[in-house]
Amino acid sequence: MTLLAIALAVVGAGGCALGAYLQHGAVTRESGGGTLAAGGMLRLLRTPRWLAGLVMFGAGTGLHVIAVLFAPLTVVQPVGVLALAITAALAARAAGARLRPGQIGAIAACMAGVGLFVTIAAGGAHGAAFAPGVEWRAGLLVAAGVLLGGATATIGRGRLRCLGYTVAAGSAFGYVPVLLKVTAFHLAAEGLSVATLLPAGAIVLAALSGGWFIQQAYASGPPDVVVAGLTVADPIVAVGVGLLFLGEGAALDPASALALLAAAGLAVAGVAALARQRSATLPPGSDPGAPAERPAPPEPAARPARELALSGGPAGRT
Repeated sequence: MTLLAIALAVVGAGGCALGAYLQHGAVTRESGGGTLAAGGMLRLLRTPRWLAGLVMFGAGTGLHVIAVLFAPLTVVQPVGVLALAITAALAARAAGARLRPGQIGAIAACMAGVGLFVTIAAGGAHGAAFAPGVEWRAGLLVAAGVLLGGATATIGRGRLRCLGYTVAAGSAFGYVPVLLKVTAFHLAAEGLSVATLLPAGAIVLAALSGGWFIQQAYASGPPDVVVAGLTVADPIVAVGVGLLFLGEGAALDPASALALLAAAGLAVAGVAALARQRSATLPPGSDPGAPAERPAPPEPAARPARELALSGGPAGRT
């Protein structure tokens, strides 16, 4: 079953990468390198390329979830990070360029950091009973991450704006598995009740807000930077909430905690390095996150000689 899970995770990573690539292209055309307005989002819902990307991304995510059912998370999650490498290859191919050594190193740092983070977290995690209202206390921390990312995107430009939106999206998406666990816990313990319906409604809200933020990130930067940021932020938020609020980190010793922080730092540094590398390799005018340059004013048309003569200009003087 492990080999089947790995195969599903590889195909799922390819689906997520292709979906991100297709949606990014549609969003960039719609936004013109600026913020994606509500009307533009509605038009994307009727754009075949964007819809195809949504289907591919959804299918890839579904395959990833199925793979988790057949193998441990420590096996599946690192394989899913292949979506970053595939997205970077697709973006480079579309631009008619090759990945530079610096970009490859940044991608490798992201993949290694996420793989180590998930492996260490899974090794020290264990199930625990949920305290009442823990999902809402965790939600405050997630909301802080969303607000921080949104504020950064609002005041930032270029890559900073792209990363801000990606952090907001990753915070929202990372909250979804936490709410799924809480909903399943309440459903098994109490059946259908208010305690079950409230987290279920929060899941829909988190998924929709994360989806909106990720479209804004596509409008602000290249797809591989967006996927890299999302690949890092999503598991860090989900695992971090599980360890801090759901009691899953009680068995984590200090050395493992430090290693966990180091792995997260490596992944975040990889995202930052990739953003810098992409800024350095994009030709002028091709960066969707850069502010648009104002066109130069047109040169004034030459006045006819007769008009100059009548107005007493140089042509009329003797």
